[in-house]
Amino acid sequence: MKVALVTGGARGIGLCTARRLVEEGFEVQVADRVSVSEPLPGVSFHSIDISQPDEVFELAATLQTQGGVDVLVNNAGVRGATLPVTEYPLEEWESVLRINLTGAFLCCRAFARQMQEKKWGRIVNISSMAGKCPYPLRSAYAASKWGLIGLTLTLAQELGEDRITVNAVCPGPVANPGMERVLEARATAAGQSVAAVRDEFLRRQAIPEMPREEDVANLVAFLASEAAWSITGQAIDVSSGYRA
Repeated sequence: MKVALVTGGARGIGLCTARRLVEEGFEVQVADRVSVSEPLPGVSFHSIDISQPDEVFELAATLQTQGGVDVLVNNAGVRGATLPVTEYPLEEWESVLRINLTGAFLCCRAFARQMQEKKWGRIVNISSMAGKCPYPLRSAYAASKWGLIGLTLTLAQELGEDRITVNAVCPGPVANPGMERVLEARATAAGQSVAAVRDEFLRRQAIPEMPREEDVANLVAFLASEAAWSITGQAIDVSSGYRA
């Protein structure tokens, strides 16, 4: 049985992805700073902060003794403040980059080595449409997601000879509680109603309905499969056709 590690898998898209990978027959390991809200059959939980190199190294060493990781889903991330660049605190900027981008780098560095030993692997980085489009008032988040796509493209070239694929999934606005908090923060910052901000997002989509967490998880599951062996170095949207 192949082993998948999902960071930030205790809730939201990460939790939905963990469930989906269990359905596909993977043994799933979840790494998160918070515990899962409900026990999940087939899922083991590890309480770590993926922005801390020592904690990532320790988890990698532990999972190596159990046979290593075959699939890495870098989903852990934070949204950061909703402020213009001129008002954005440096400590907040550094915190967002450390978790969203450096954390993914640390996990890729640690677990790609295990995949290289097996000459097989899948890395799926959860980026965002904010990694492809301008995203006013969320500069740190956007920068981290643009950087994650750059890391994806680079790793795909470095690891391809070992039959390891590396892809990014770029959700647009996803219908979940986290997105509701984003809408509320943007509405407050812009002095608009939540309904107006939501309508603005929907107007930018070809299909005027936000994707679900399950839609993101389904793409991750496909990219983790044998069928996706020739797909690498891609940043694939799940966005209902969102454009800035």
